Amino acid sequence: MANATFTHSLSLVLRLLDTTTGLPVSFSDITLEGSRERPREADIGTLLFIDLPHEDFSLRLHSRRFEDCEIAVRFGELDEKLPLLDVPLVPRAGLYGGEPLLTLEGVCPGITELCAARPGDTSCLFREFEERKRLLTVFNPHLLSLDRPRYALIDVENARCETVRILRRVDDSTLKLDRPLTGSYGNYSPLTAVVEGLVRPDGSYIIRFRDDGSDAKWLLRYVVNGEERFKTADLRSADELVL
Repeated sequence: MANATFTHSLSLVLRLLDTTTGLPVSFSDITLEGSRERPREADIGTLLFIDLPHEDFSLRLHSRRFEDCEIAVRFGELDEKLPLLDVPLVPRAGLYGGEPLLTLEGVCPGITELCAARPGDTSCLFREFEERKRLLTVFNPHLLSLDRPRYALIDVENARCETVRILRRVDDSTLKLDRPLTGSYGNYSPLTAVVEGLVRPDGSYIIRFRDDGSDAKWLLRYVVNGEERFKTADLRSADELVL
């Protein structure tokens, strides 16, 4: 009798992350709908899907601790070798352990994107950018790991920012970015982690931040009907808790 050989391929990797901390979220906290295949949790918050049909689909995530959300899986946008999709999760108010949360929420018709970065976070700073090689040199005195899904370079003077993904760290002060920068930055512009918000088709939005007792001023970046907009808000000021 001939020996049978079975091969399997990795179709999708989901990485579940608390967007306020960047820490992984255990699959035990999540219920998934939309996939006939149950994933395997290779590590805390890292889900592996094997031998999925390569047809785009949506996943709905439900949790007691995090806001429900829907994830669009588009295989054509994923890396063939490592089809990784980061899933930022917004913690629910009142059910989140640890530090209290600051919340900005409301309705803005036409909104499609919402995120924020902290202009006062100066723990990592811009030095220079080599456009051809997409190499960003930073001042990183605390040797931050810089392993969050997205970071923002902040133009503090003009209250604007742009988000980037770090493909790899060449060394502690040199980073390979996913694309060229579109803005101009002076020495010591902050490079800081992005906190993701949640937007829904009805125009409702919500974004939350951990209240660690320090500066609560955040630079909000959002897109409405294809137009990029920015707003600086103090999350402890009730007058500024809407877009």
